[in-house]
Amino acid sequence: MGAYNLDDVRRSYYWLGLDRGYAELNAYHPAYRQGQEHAQWNREHDTYPKIWYARTLTGVESFLDRNPGRTCRFGLSPRPGILKNEKGCARSAKEHEITQSQNSLWDFDLKSPPSQGQQQAITTFFEQTSTHFRSRVFLPPAQAQSGMGYHRLFAYPPIPTTECSDIAQRLRAFQNEYRHDVVPGFHSGRGRKAKDEDEATGGDGSVCARHFRNAPIVDEAARVRGISQ
Repeated sequence: MGAYNLDDVRRSYYWLGLDRGYAELNAYHPAYRQGQEHAQWNREHDTYPKIWYARTLTGVESFLDRNPGRTCRFGLSPRPGILKNEKGCARSAKEHEITQSQNSLWDFDLKSPPSQGQQQAITTFFEQTSTHFRSRVFLPPAQAQSGMGYHRLFAYPPIPTTECSDIAQRLRAFQNEYRHDVVPGFHSGRGRKAKDEDEATGGDGSVCARHFRNAPIVDEAARVRGISQ
């Protein structure tokens, strides 16, 4: 398990609602080199990302045990089944294959270390928006620091994509409006996986279990106002 705490993994698994379908799992090697020019090196050193699907929490724990030393991440929404490429190997879900949206991860990165005033402005902004979310019958996003910025994980009741076919576009618009209000120098970051394999959760990639150990349990009574209607 390495640096992973099983309590964090279990809490994150249920918090994200991944028990409602198949959990997509990704394991990233710290020595992985991006780019086709490094393909042979990655093959020789077994550093390519590993992709797997688990139907139960036991399956998730088994995947972590098989990949020590790698950073393991959950896909943000449950998958309808095990997805494979033309060679029969597991692959990540693409946007049109997501059948249910229920989590959105917002990645905010600073271009340089914040000044004291900038840090205070960021803190104030997040406090104000959390108050706004509560006023709309939402729990505010769970928050965690991530290097030069923050991750904010926003959960809402499951939305079938068949009933809201433009959920990805609505979430992206919502995220864009949100991040444009953040202090100057703060921008929304998106990882390589999120760019290559966009999800119906707004292209928000995946999340590490240990980042959100203090996340509140999502309020099932919340209403997805402005999204599902």
